[in-house]
Formats: sequence, C-alpha cells, structure tokens
Amino acid sequence: MKEGGAKVTITRRGMHKGNCEFAIVIEDSLSGLRVAEIVMEPEEFAEAVTGMGMCRAEWRFSPTQFVADNIGKIRETMQVKCPKVNSYDKEEQTFAVEDHYQKGGFAKDGWMIHSDGTGSQQPGPEHRYLLYRFVEPGDA
Repeated sequence: MKEGGAKVTITRRGMHKGNCEFAIVIEDSLSGLRVAEIVMEPEEFAEAVTGMGMCRAEWRFSPTQFVADNIGKIRETMQVKCPKVNSYDKEEQTFAVEDHYQKGGFAKDGWMIHSDGTGSQQPGPEHRYLLYRFVEPGDA
C-alpha cells in the first residue's frame, strides 16, 4: 500500500449495556486527524460488510474546517522548554507557557500548543511543553 491514505478502525460498542452498535472510524494516516465516525446497528453493519448495498448509518463525527485543511499533511511535533514557575498553581504555569509561546514567535511558523505540560511533574528548573503543526509532505 502506498504512503498516505487512510486508517480504518471498526469496533463493536455497548455489548455490556445490551445495546450493541458498530462504529467505523476513518483517520488520515499522515496527519493522524479523525476524518469521520459512522455508527451502525448490527443488522446494517452485516448488510454493509456482505455487500448488500447502501445501508443506514448515523454520523457521529464530521470533519471541521481545520481537519479538512490539514488532511494529507504530515503532523510534526516539537518539545519546547521554558522557565518553570515556582508555584503549585497550574494556572500560573499555563500562563508562563502561553507567554513563552507568544514571545517565541512559534505561531508565525504554524506551531500550535498541543499540551502545556501542567498535568505532569517535571524535575529541574525548566518546564517542557509540546507543540504541533501540519506541513505538506514535501516540506517535512
């Protein structure tokens, strides 16, 4: 199979609750973004996989404009270090991360904050946070 394309996951949900449904999730293999999620009853799923024709299904997820703009692009990540705030208040560290991000000019190169890192205990004088962006395959 060539590089790019899609990843498809089929899962069975709700068996323990007595209301079984099948979900088909489609993800762009380059960007890792979820493109669609479709849910079907067992009868419709059986018809679909046996080639019985068009079957009823329910959309649970449709792509946003952000997803549509980044399908087929490669997701890059970068870990960045900033000074650690000596406080137990996570909001203060979040503010420090956002301030470092703005002053560092990361946004002009398309970087976005993925995780501000405040949910983890980090040793040392520096605090690490994670950025991501999407680039065309030839630019990666």
